[in-house]
Order: sequence, then structure tokens, then C-alpha cells
Amino acid sequence: MIRQMVPDDLAASDERIAKLRQRWFQGAPSKIIYAFERGTTAATLITKILADPSLRTHEFIDGAGSESQTRSLRAVLVEHELLPPRDELLARFEAWLVAVLRSIADPQEYRYVTQYARWRHLRLLRKNTMPLRMQQISWRRIEIMEVLALLKWKQQLGGSLASLAQKDLDEWLAQGTRMHIHHFVHWTSQQNITAKLSAPSPQRSVLSPYALSQEERWRLLADVTSDGTLEPRTKFAAGMMLLYGIRAPKIVQLRIDDLEISEAAVRVRWGSVPLVLPAEFAPVARELSEQRTAPRLFVDSRQQEWLYPGTTAGHHMAPRNLNGRLRRIGIPPRLARTSALIALIQELPPVVLSRLTGLEISSAIMWSEATGASGSAYAQGASTRFNEGPVVLEE
Repeated sequence: MIRQMVPDDLAASDERIAKLRQRWFQGAPSKIIYAFERGTTAATLITKILADPSLRTHEFIDGAGSESQTRSLRAVLVEHELLPPRDELLARFEAWLVAVLRSIADPQEYRYVTQYARWRHLRLLRKNTMPLRMQQISWRRIEIMEVLALLKWKQQLGGSLASLAQKDLDEWLAQGTRMHIHHFVHWTSQQNITAKLSAPSPQRSVLSPYALSQEERWRLLADVTSDGTLEPRTKFAAGMMLLYGIRAPKIVQLRIDDLEISEAAVRVRWGSVPLVLPAEFAPVARELSEQRTAPRLFVDSRQQEWLYPGTTAGHHMAPRNLNGRLRRIGIPPRLARTSALIALIQELPPVVLSRLTGLEISSAIMWSEATGASGSAYAQGASTRFNEGPVVLEE
């Protein structure tokens, strides 16, 4: 079946294609048989794409099927350097933006909003050196939809963006919750597109006082460390969240170089100072570094950059997927993180907490003020549970 998809002469024509086929020979036969007999999009397209270099483009694959149908095909082509890497979330946002802006009938307003979207969103997203997260895209979609809603409302009143006055904006804002329009109206004011306008910014979220009790937190941690059925990536993430309050987005961005493994200790770098892991989690970290495989077409692939590889080549796992794994084993991510930070901030000054966990210093100060830190028995409690003590920093 593999030779039918990738004939000998095609494999001989390109070393990259030969390596790809050789990897498939090492895969599970059931995956190949299933894809071949079902006539999946990947199995149908692979020969055509490999045989014609002009078809090895993201645009062609975009038109060949849905994102879920072509994800595995795209990932294996990128991994074998037969297709250039691409940030899929950014690509989908760009396509969505083009489609949604077409609804603006007025050419001048279309030009203004397009200019704003390029300056405010695409410019910053394209400069990002890390794979994008869904949260970075979601609020941008909301903002654009609010802009379109404002334009449509003004048009129904017989006006345009240029004629928008502060009293109009106030009336529109009073009709519902508008959380993201302030940047747009500030920009139109600066560009002299409208009169001087202002809209309220979203209120900064208040730190939640709800958390696990320390007894419940330690019980969950004990359950995690004693469960031999948990895979390393889930166990490690659970430990880091329960012990140090590390968020899922930061955990999945952990690179191989961030983990320092020696016979004496295992260190992980979340912030500017390396952290020596407790003895119970050192072997888990070692397993994690050895089992960093990612699902690919017909066969899993060993990831060379991320400790939490995702289904897209070159990307880490989505944070929501990691949070889902933690919830399935009974760990509520938000409550686990909050309880860990409350305990830590009572032991450590904000600046030390920031250096240890990578938490922004402003956030560390907010946590300190919110908890009214005045010292606690956290350090003593932690040291009785872990051989290495609760926190070990190295200069």
C-alpha cells in the first residue's frame, strides 16, 4: 500500500521523499490500512502532491479539504521539508479577516478597517516568534466583529464612520457589553477619521480568591506521584501546576533546552533562575525528555524542539488540550494554580517568585497584595513531603 502511494521511481527522485517513505515502513500497519481502505484525504492526495512540486503549497492543501482532513498531511510534508512551515492559527485568522471584511459595503470604511486590522493585529501577530495560541486570536476576532457591528449600526441610522460622534458612540455602548472597541475609536481619532472619541477599556480581572485547600492540593499531588499509569507529560504538568502554579500555556512552551538533566539533579528553567525539581519528579522529567513523540501521518515522529509537541509540525501542544488532560484526571487547572501561588507567595517575595516561575513581576505583586502574605508554614509542609525541599534556586 505504501509503495502504491509512493512508487519506487517517485522515492528515487527526491531524498526527502525516500526518507518519508522509509519512515512509513516503520509505522503501524493498521493506520496505513485504515487510511488506504477508507480513502482518506491524505491517502488520496499524497501521491499527487509528491509527484508534482508545484502542488506542494499551503494554498493547494487549503483547497483540498477541511483543516481536520488535511492536518496530518500538511504536518508530515512540513516535517520532511517538502512544504514550508506555517503558523496555522495565523493563516486561519488571515483568511477569516479577508472574508469578514468583505461585508463592509462602503469602500472608504473597508479601507479604514483593513488598515486598522493590519496595523493593530496582523503586524504584531506576524512578528511573534512563538506559535500562536487560540486566546491570542479569539479576542481579536471579537474586536473586529464589534467594529463591524458599530459600522452597521451607524449605517442603519443613515450615517457613516466619519460622522460618528461621541454621543453616538455612548448610545451604542449603552445597548450592550462592548469590551474591545476602545482601541479602534482611539485609532480613528488619531488618524482624523472621526472626531475625538473615547470608550472605556475592559476592567482588569480581579484575582480569584477561590482555591483548593492545602490538604486537597497535597492529596492530589500524592495521587499524581503514586499513579504509575499516567503518561509523563500529564504527570509532569500536574506536578508543575500543583507545586509552582505554572500555567498550561507556559508548560507547553517548554523546550528541550529548558530541561537540564544530570545524575545529581534535574533542573527546569521557567524564569531567570533554574529550579531543582523534587526527587519524585526528576524521573518523570527524564521520561518526558525521552518520550516527546508527536502523531504524524501513519507513524509517530520524535520532536526535536518541544517537550510537548503538537499535531502540527513545529508547534507545541495546544494549552487547552493539556488542561483537558488534567481535568480528566481530576485536577482543576485554575484552582490548582491559584492554590499553589497562594502558598508560594506566603513563602517567597514577589521578585523571587517571578525569577522562579517566570510570573510577571507585576502579577507576583498583585498576588502578594491579594493574599496579604505574612508568612506561613508552606516551606515546612513542603519539605516534609519532598526530599529536596519545596524550592531550590541556583544562582
